[in-house]
Amino acid sequence: MGIISYRNRSKGKVTKEGKACRPSWEYRFYGAPVRGKRICFSKAGFPTKAAAIAAGTKAQNEYMSTGTVFQESTMSYSDCLDSWMENYVKIRCAPTTIRNYETYLKTYIRPALGKYRVSAIRHETVQRFILDLYHRRYARSTMVNMLAVVSCSMRYAKRQGWIQMNPAEDIDLPSPRESAVLPSKQRDAIPKEVIARIFERFPEEHPSHLPLMLAYHCGLRKGEVFGLAWDAINLEEGYLIVQRQMQRCRERQMWQLVEPKYNSCRRVRLDPVIWDLLQRTREYQLKRREHYGRRYIVTYIDEEGHLGEGGEEIEMVIIRDDGKFMIPEVTHNISYVVRNELGYELFDFHSLRHTHATELCENGVNLKEIQRRLGHKNLEVTNRVYLHATDAMERESMEIMRKMYES
Repeated sequence: MGIISYRNRSKGKVTKEGKACRPSWEYRFYGAPVRGKRICFSKAGFPTKAAAIAAGTKAQNEYMSTGTVFQESTMSYSDCLDSWMENYVKIRCAPTTIRNYETYLKTYIRPALGKYRVSAIRHETVQRFILDLYHRRYARSTMVNMLAVVSCSMRYAKRQGWIQMNPAEDIDLPSPRESAVLPSKQRDAIPKEVIARIFERFPEEHPSHLPLMLAYHCGLRKGEVFGLAWDAINLEEGYLIVQRQMQRCRERQMWQLVEPKYNSCRRVRLDPVIWDLLQRTREYQLKRREHYGRRYIVTYIDEEGHLGEGGEEIEMVIIRDDGKFMIPEVTHNISYVVRNELGYELFDFHSLRHTHATELCENGVNLKEIQRRLGHKNLEVTNRVYLHATDAMERESMEIMRKMYES
């Protein structure tokens, strides 16, 4: 190991006023020769010799372990995230993942950590960030997602040479048992009498009737309802395939068809009521297309799933009379009418999917089949969401057993 030398570069120097200059200590050591020429590492400006010794020792140790002297980056973590998103995430990840990351950064990470220099963020900084989410009663899954984003972006920063160590490594997460699960939005099954009033208010002639029916009879999510095309419906055998959902593409300000949530592509059998309605709808739409002729609005889809004027023709199911596809935002008006005009304040469009699954559960359909039909990520989700229904089934089974065994 080379010897570190120190000197006060201001020694013997005076200012214009004749006063001695402030000390400016410098450390200096030499590295390995490159093409026969020794490389010198030095830095000045330290107010005391002790400060120069501490910095010189650190610099030499870093040189001996990595081959170079590390210079801390003055880049903010927010700028680091911008670079990570542009040069790593957007060229490797799916559009849905990119949108999720952008939401995480905007909502959680930038407000908490973005203002700091990336090199100033330490292990305890990230640990405090996670614990703050815990104390604010965020779900453990949210904490896991946030930590994954921070850790991945910090690995990127390390590869760029902006930091030496990833401060998001070995972070302690609260255990699943201790984690405060953020209570999900409470939904009750819509009462039968309210369902009847909803479909009386939105009859078959109304443009919103079919979206409501698909959510209630098939348990489809809102994006899945409006992303449904006729090529995914088999009217001969009576089933539909959930393979797309409609989402807004923010980058291009247009609508896009992407894979359903959790990539939950699945086949959904049609009951006689919705089957007949879809057959009537198909016949009606073909007649309207013939009636409009050249004025009929044809929808096209490109290779990336964007809906517009380019690509191949796609026949959407939820359309207006002139062929223009309808977008999920129309459900806002439905919710307003049901809450304010019909007086059922608990309604949102997702309540129809919840009601469909609850009624299946209460009528004895196997939970595994309900999970498959709804496209839940796992059976635990189905169990948790419809626990009230399984409790009712349990009470009913106990009553049956009581009658079976009473003498």
